[in-house]
Amino acid sequence: MSQISPQVEVLHSCPYLSISYYYEAHFLHMDWKGYINVEQVKEGCELIYEVALQKQCRMALNDNRKVKGSWTQAIRWLEQEFMPRIIQVGIQKVAFLYSPQQSARYSVDRLLEINDQYEGQTFEDFNEASHWLLGKVLPENITKPSLLLKTQDRHSHIFLEDVYYITRHEGQTLIQTRDQPLLTRKSLSALLELLPQTQFFRIHKSHIVNTAKIKSLKYHEGGYYHLFLQDFGNIYLPVSPAYVQQLKVLLK
Repeated sequence: MSQISPQVEVLHSCPYLSISYYYEAHFLHMDWKGYINVEQVKEGCELIYEVALQKQCRMALNDNRKVKGSWTQAIRWLEQEFMPRIIQVGIQKVAFLYSPQQSARYSVDRLLEINDQYEGQTFEDFNEASHWLLGKVLPENITKPSLLLKTQDRHSHIFLEDVYYITRHEGQTLIQTRDQPLLTRKSLSALLELLPQTQFFRIHKSHIVNTAKIKSLKYHEGGYYHLFLQDFGNIYLPVSPAYVQQLKVLLK
């Protein structure tokens, strides 16, 4: 049996933002990452608006735990342009998870200082934030998007955020996490049907990559590119010419 955990759907994923929808709890989880500039804030917020409009959620969790640096330059736009629109489509309550970096924490505080349009609160812990939103604790390790898959001789829950790439070699499929490779008999095509298309992309007949783990893309020769991943140093995956342009669009 192979399936994506039914509680959570990853609706959008890019290097600086993942947007997930929690079905049972009916709220959005926005997971921001790294150093975020004003244009990325605007692009990410437009995606959030589209999802909120589609799902008609009242609650959202704005997760800044992986954010580095300040984004105060975007606060005026958020106050005047984005927040009125997101409230108009139904968002009433937003929990903010702090970054450990002081400059990123300050940006959240500044946004809440000027807020008079929705109910907002800051937290250090996912469970506390979910309890404030829902009136009950929603354990983070249960609700993370995962793949239930038979690997080796047992069934395992593989958290999607832990997967870097998937490759096919000599009749076996290898799912590479940061710490270990996991083997399964599932084909790449069968796995791709189970994985969120906004997060996992086929770059070669033998490789699928988690787009959130991409560090850089460099031209090689003959129309081929080398794709380098976070945490894997100089190890690269080849990108076939047929997939290059669509991949570049995803990485913008």
